[in-house]
Amino acid sequence: MKRINWICVALLFALSSQAQVVNPGGGDGSGSASDGTSPFVIAVTDTNDAALLQLQHTRDGDGSTEIFEIKLQDTADDWAGGAQFNVTDSNGVKRSVMKLNADGTIHHLFETTGQTATGPSGLPTLSQVQGLIAAPSSNTAIYGSGYVTGGTNTLALTPADTYVQAAGLTIGETSGITVTESNAVVTTTGTYELYQFISFSGGNSKTIVSTIFVDGVAQSEGSFKRKLGVNGDVGSASAGAVLDLTAGEVLDIRLKCVGSTDTITIEEAQFLIARVTSVAEGAQLYAYTGPREDLGTTNALTWLPTKFSGKWSPTASSTFAMSTATSYPRATYSLWLYSTNTITFGGNIELQNTITATGTNLWVIGPADTTTNWVAVGRAF
Repeated sequence: MKRINWICVALLFALSSQAQVVNPGGGDGSGSASDGTSPFVIAVTDTNDAALLQLQHTRDGDGSTEIFEIKLQDTADDWAGGAQFNVTDSNGVKRSVMKLNADGTIHHLFETTGQTATGPSGLPTLSQVQGLIAAPSSNTAIYGSGYVTGGTNTLALTPADTYVQAAGLTIGETSGITVTESNAVVTTTGTYELYQFISFSGGNSKTIVSTIFVDGVAQSEGSFKRKLGVNGDVGSASAGAVLDLTAGEVLDIRLKCVGSTDTITIEEAQFLIARVTSVAEGAQLYAYTGPREDLGTTNALTWLPTKFSGKWSPTASSTFAMSTATSYPRATYSLWLYSTNTITFGGNIELQNTITATGTNLWVIGPADTTTNWVAVGRAF
């Protein structure tokens, strides 16, 4: 930048102060200074606070003038200590294209004289550019979770065939969603994934239904039905849904006993909600289509999630970690674990529950409270 400034200064002082040099002809050699058209003019001025190099062109067709100028200014104003590049278009509107500061930074782009927030048609103004930079990204992680553990949460399902709200949740990781012990409130309109994983005990041959409610209305997606065997059996079930939700809507989980009444004990449970984030156009690597990602049989796995679902079949006790690279979407992932071996999770994964692994296990992994941490909930089948 300093080199450019010194070149401009040298050029200005090489020419006489307030001089005007006139090219007697156009680009094809025709015309002269005396014909009144003056197709091309170089003007140099030097005052106490600024030096100006101006290139001026008058169109032969309509007589309009276009001007490009380089201005070096040293007064204590908004342009102090730098070079200003201006263009005056054929409509006579002077636009400050950019200003390069003495330290090499760019001051602003495309604003008219006086630094108003207007710019050429179809081109962004400084205010618009700043607004885009400052605007929240549609990929900002929004999520919430609640869970039950320890088998101390009882729920009386009465009268028969009547939904009763699940409560007594411990609030898990949240960002952009308000979670209480009985519900969650969406604060941003968007498309969301919702999941419920519940293990519970109850009466002999009782059939239990669990459903996602939005503003008191049962949803057709996200329900499960589970019949228990003998009294005291512990059964488990899960369900999920993708719903379009509006800011302010309240979500909760409600259960009922079909054709009878019952009192159940929720042994373990996890409820998750996460906004579906958009993926940059052309990033087919992260598409939902296609098969699950095969993660192989390695016993030390760091998952680089190139798909939203993966299957892993370790052959012995193993370690698992999620990649900390921010190039992968901060989304909700499903890890299908085909193994009965002990898995040790990495320090950047917060476990919401523990499971005794069977041959088929599912871990749902979502963003935690930092850009490198994750939260996970598991279920054995």
